Amino acid sequence: MKRLIHISLFIGLFFLWAGSAAAHPMGNFSINHYSGLTIGKEAVHIRYILDFAEIPAFQEIQAIDSNADGETTDGEITRYLEIKSGQLAPYLVLKIADEDVPLQVQTHELLFPPGAGGLPTMRLSIDYRAALPTGIDVSNRAYALNYRDENYPQRTGWKEMSAQGMNGIVLIDSTLPTQGSELRAYPDNPLQAPPRVVATGFAFQAGGISIKNLPL
Repeated sequence: MKRLIHISLFIGLFFLWAGSAAAHPMGNFSINHYSGLTIGKEAVHIRYILDFAEIPAFQEIQAIDSNADGETTDGEITRYLEIKSGQLAPYLVLKIADEDVPLQVQTHELLFPPGAGGLPTMRLSIDYRAALPTGIDVSNRAYALNYRDENYPQRTGWKEMSAQGMNGIVLIDSTLPTQGSELRAYPDNPLQAPPRVVATGFAFQAGGISIKNLPL
């Protein structure tokens, strides 16, 4: 089945680049990031979303169209998702108790919401899972968690994170909200500065404790 994403949109993209009032609210060059961390007793789950504005979306669509026939197929999208998910993972740096923890891809999805001038944007959603290191026992003590998003560091855009515990896990000294926007809406005020949250650090432990600054 062919997707209605055509590489021949380049001419329209050129005029968008020259300046369109209806462009992506974060700018048509932007790549916008969201990381939603959920910490459990056995693993950390990361909901990672990238919202590509019109110009970077066009560049990614060219990469998806591996046979350069001007259209993208389901097969090409599937291959792109498999490759892209693996390419992004090493730059999502997760440490628990100062130990690097690799991410494993669980699910992924690619959507092409409409953008300015009839051009698509691109929304990439990936669910990663990272098993807690061997020897971690959250019932006995708190452990430090540090996470950093190093993907597309030079691109402007909305960069947001959230974090929450599940199954009895309590976060200690987290400054993040428990829920985020998942890049589904941006403020109407163009003067509002977008968040630049690309790293976080806190501790976590099982139980209903609320003590601050536990030894790590």
